Amino acid sequence: MDLAIVTVPYMFTNNPPVAGAVLKSCVEQHGFSAINLDYNLKFIKSNIATDDLVTWFQKEDSYPVYDNFLKFKEWVKECAKDILSHNARWIGISVFTKDSQLGAEEFIIALKELDPTCKIVLGGTGTEDLRSQWQKRWYELIWESDIVDSIILREGEVEIVKLLKDNYNNIVEAPQLTVEELNDVPVPNFDDFSMSDYGKDTVTIPITGSKGCVRKCTFCNVEAFWPVFRHRSGKIVANEIIQLYEKYNIKNFKFTDSLINGSLKDFRLMNLEIAEKIPNVINYRGQYICRPQRQMPDQDYELMRDAGCSLVQIGIESGSERVRTHMKKKFSNEDIDHSTNKLAEMGIKQQWFIFVGYPIEEDEDFNDTLLLIKKWAHLRKENLLNIIPTGVFQMLDGTPITRPDMIDELGIYVDGNNAYHTYQWSSEKYPNNTYEVRSNRFLEVVDLCKKYDLITEYEDFVSMHETLIRSQM
Repeated sequence: MDLAIVTVPYMFTNNPPVAGAVLKSCVEQHGFSAINLDYNLKFIKSNIATDDLVTWFQKEDSYPVYDNFLKFKEWVKECAKDILSHNARWIGISVFTKDSQLGAEEFIIALKELDPTCKIVLGGTGTEDLRSQWQKRWYELIWESDIVDSIILREGEVEIVKLLKDNYNNIVEAPQLTVEELNDVPVPNFDDFSMSDYGKDTVTIPITGSKGCVRKCTFCNVEAFWPVFRHRSGKIVANEIIQLYEKYNIKNFKFTDSLINGSLKDFRLMNLEIAEKIPNVINYRGQYICRPQRQMPDQDYELMRDAGCSLVQIGIESGSERVRTHMKKKFSNEDIDHSTNKLAEMGIKQQWFIFVGYPIEEDEDFNDTLLLIKKWAHLRKENLLNIIPTGVFQMLDGTPITRPDMIDELGIYVDGNNAYHTYQWSSEKYPNNTYEVRSNRFLEVVDLCKKYDLITEYEDFVSMHETLIRSQM
């Protein structure tokens, strides 16, 4: 075996991990062998997955119960034995988000204790999280600890093949894939996963149509990972969906893209190809941006419906045009009305993401958000809208708003010594937008959404944020 691809706790399990499936197909395309091992799923399905451990993965200073932690370490050791039994030349550990970092550390330690000669490579966006207390990124701390053999940052589809060929020991920041390279990525291989374990009839296959984003929103760090928006051919994406449907008999697909309609040309081509070859057969969902009518005429919405678009996730973020303009969202209230009406007319469900406390947000802006929610709440009765209050605005590393020029423009001060510094910022230019005000606005939005029964998905996610916000007030 050339490569064992290991998924570690913690991440959600409503679909098999796409990173491992893509990497498996990439290395097999070049004559190498690979196996996917999903220990995140095994963890969640085991009695080891206590609430205190899950909270610890997400918030490392929330220490788990000692006995539960010891049981987890013993479980990890058994997993490490299983990994090593495959005799892979390389063990690739996928770090999906920062929630996978602590799990990855335990797996690395267990593997190296059992076999100090085993070769471990790390990858995934979760490797690049900044640890403010040391002013280093997580992967730098791991590398300095001398417990892994290679690290692949950013794109892994091409670089993993180079690693298997050259067996290098290094940190490599892989360049962003070109459009040609994206189109050459083979269809993901999910053969190592038991699909029914991920939800039986509700299992969803992830699809990647593009990387990057056409927007450069001030609060978003997508640009830090993918500076340029690049989209695969719409026909290639459609044929990948069709092949996966025919191979695995799975009808539900979820796009990993920041925007499924980032490239309107390819979005139309994909919908047209699916609608012509397997009309009204599959269901797909993905993140979507409101576009004006001149960009998306009525026939685009009809094509979406016929191709199987069942749900779009829209980053509305705020009901205030003034706030969204500063965010660089680039859509108006008129665009929201048009898009919302057309999607509802086609029977396509919408999920809106909304957060509060953006630095320039004032009472009037917040009231605009409340009014927007009330205006469209009636769509909930037809199951065509739900809203996810994603929290209070955070100063996330790698986002445009954390650049010195924007920090100066907004008069923002961030206390790096505060454990919750991403939340606990203040502004000299907007002094009334205090953390207490922001927190109360979030709780008010949550209460309003609950009143209209709009939070029908991600309830645990919203509850977690409620608990976190209340703990800091």
